[in-house]
Amino acid sequence: MIESMFSTTLAQTIIKGHVTDGKLPLVGAVITCLDKQSNQLTREGITDKDGNFNINVDWNKEWIRVSYVGYKSRDFWEQKHLSDTIRMDIENTQLGEVTVQAKSIVTQKEDRLVFHVANSLLTKGNNAMQLLRFTPMMKIEGNQVNILGKNGMQLYINGKKSSLSATAIQGYLQSLPAEKINRIEIITTPGSEYRTGINEGILNIILKKDETQGWKGLIQLNDEQAYYNIAGGNIYLDYQKGKFSLSASGYGNRSKTTQKLIENYDYTIDNLQNELQTSETKEFRTGGGYVNLNYQINQNQSLGGMLDISYGKTIKEQNTHTLYRQYRQTDPDSTLYTQNNQDNKDWIITANLNYRLQTNKKGKLAVDVDYVHADKNNQMPISYFRNENTVPDQIYQQLTDETTNSYTTKIEYEHTFTPMNKLKAGVESYLLENYNNFQYGSIFNNEIINDTQLSNCFDTKEYYIAPYATYTRIWNPQFISIVGIRTEVLYQHGIQHATGEHVNRHEFAPVPTFTLAYTPNKSHQLVYALTTKKLTPSLPQLNPFRYYISPTVYIQQDPYTKAPLIWIQSLQYTLKRHYVFSLNYITGEGINSFRMPVEGGYTRIITRTFGRVHLLNAIANWNNSFWNDRIYLNASLQGTFNRSYGHFQEYNVDVSNFSYNASLDWQVQLSQRYGWKLDGNIKYRSKKVLAQEHSDDWYTVSLGLTKQFKNGISAYINGNNLINKDHSRSFLETETYNFYSWSKTYFRSVSIGVSIPFGRKKVSGAGKHTNSSSSLAKDRLKAE
Repeated sequence: MIESMFSTTLAQTIIKGHVTDGKLPLVGAVITCLDKQSNQLTREGITDKDGNFNINVDWNKEWIRVSYVGYKSRDFWEQKHLSDTIRMDIENTQLGEVTVQAKSIVTQKEDRLVFHVANSLLTKGNNAMQLLRFTPMMKIEGNQVNILGKNGMQLYINGKKSSLSATAIQGYLQSLPAEKINRIEIITTPGSEYRTGINEGILNIILKKDETQGWKGLIQLNDEQAYYNIAGGNIYLDYQKGKFSLSASGYGNRSKTTQKLIENYDYTIDNLQNELQTSETKEFRTGGGYVNLNYQINQNQSLGGMLDISYGKTIKEQNTHTLYRQYRQTDPDSTLYTQNNQDNKDWIITANLNYRLQTNKKGKLAVDVDYVHADKNNQMPISYFRNENTVPDQIYQQLTDETTNSYTTKIEYEHTFTPMNKLKAGVESYLLENYNNFQYGSIFNNEIINDTQLSNCFDTKEYYIAPYATYTRIWNPQFISIVGIRTEVLYQHGIQHATGEHVNRHEFAPVPTFTLAYTPNKSHQLVYALTTKKLTPSLPQLNPFRYYISPTVYIQQDPYTKAPLIWIQSLQYTLKRHYVFSLNYITGEGINSFRMPVEGGYTRIITRTFGRVHLLNAIANWNNSFWNDRIYLNASLQGTFNRSYGHFQEYNVDVSNFSYNASLDWQVQLSQRYGWKLDGNIKYRSKKVLAQEHSDDWYTVSLGLTKQFKNGISAYINGNNLINKDHSRSFLETETYNFYSWSKTYFRSVSIGVSIPFGRKKVSGAGKHTNSSSSLAKDRLKAE
């Protein structure tokens, strides 16, 4: 249905409405205003996440067109012809393999940055992971995905939280064809309706509505030669049948890495120094599968579900020489040689059930139920050799079993009072259970003798409930404000079975948010946001037991460390749909993991609060294409100023640092006729000075060549990290304690891969029909 409100200012009329296909709102439908005499484009707009739009029209001189890829366009020459419903009908003309090419553009909404990529050349032959390299405000390093200036990221798919693990996210993004994506939304400052961590953003991928029926899919295979060989592959399946849709993906990878590490611990008061010389190899085996189901019950109701299962196995072989000597001496007093072999296995199961209901013309109800199960098993036999002994003096075994279960429910209702006023209210709650059983014992005659002084079992539960509400007010087409409040109530309880110690924590935190968006015209969009967060410790950080990670270094936490309150402010400006400037300021009581010297030549790692932290983050991002979209560029520059000061116990913190990083990604269409394209990236990260340690700079350059065939198959060869800094250094110096770390990792590699589509042919647009949205796409290209 469409709800329209008209108000006249001089000769122009503001049209506000809602576009639908008769069942669901059409997100990203293009509303264009054209001159009646010349048919030249005068202005345009795009429907938002709810299918709503507003645009100014001078009916004496202009007419409007509503267009959406795969649907017949609707033209309106007079205001009286606008009915109460703008319903889009599917284009029935047989189009074969006609492809509409559109220019990717960036728009700034009141709470998110939107990257429109439907039918862009960027999507051809790429997967979602590759597409994110060209997405504004996104950062890709290896297979790690994050948002620029953020410490973490949550993945949403079609507006629904995925709850996938980091490994599962990588597998899903690598298997998802980029041509399946309509647009990408980046929420850098989530509002009260989202539960996120400190300085954490949201990546929301909106998939295309596929009107064709039956199966289709994509198979991708790859092989990479680095220091060791790396191989993997994935498959993506998509099925549409009437009201039912299914998408599924599966992936598997095997890789191996090697690293050399040198660490020095100087205890100046005790006149002691420990040097650890380590070489290690890690073999990774990962696999998993994802299934997403959706069923449109009727025009007003839909039911969906998701299931993801991922498995990971890590085999680590680590050899360490620990040299004990007097401070500033070169000859060791004694040497300890350690063989550490680990066998880690991880199983993670994620499930979601979601229900959506359009209660009436003005109300929407959303219900989500999530379940996450994680089972981690780490078996670690350790052999100690004193001095030059060839037979181990001692053999120990560490065995860690950790099981986590999470049950989450979220109920949300949205009510639109008028097109200018909207209220969203809901409640979110979860129960988190964590069981961590750590056993440490010596091996004698192939039997494990448990050491009760070093073994422990920590059993914890976390209860959380948070009612929230947000109110959106559209003051006029230029000004929009959002006010929100989220009240978080948290209770954590843990039992340390080895000592009988109980840990109890209670937290209560009202979390207000405020957003103000100003859009004078389509070329200038400005958004200011203010939010607060309370940083509570994770369940493992509540464990007060001492856990050794080397013969002289152990972790022992304080379960009652204060949870600091953090204030976050951001200002984001989008210029001409291709430039994004972002300024973020974060302040609050500092919290970090610190290395502390302990009498006897030991080091304790502990998480503590201290003084205050001021973090100012400035980002400039440029994203554009040239020469009829044959060249795509995405460049970013990020500068960070950090000021940390304060103290705890004998530790004094007083550091100031400015660091920056820069990246440039490019894709060049060498030949459209023969399907050749060249892509690559350059990345640089400067030195950092932090409260807990300092680190050196880093850089890398990569190149790739892709061949696309007419049958949809594509093949590539990449040179990864061809130029790179393969070693890193971090250090910390105080009056009584010094720490130095140097590591070398082999990053350079060459990879090859192939993508093979199969199944039904894809109708991607109406390129030869003037009433289709393809003609509009061409108009947009000219207008840009």
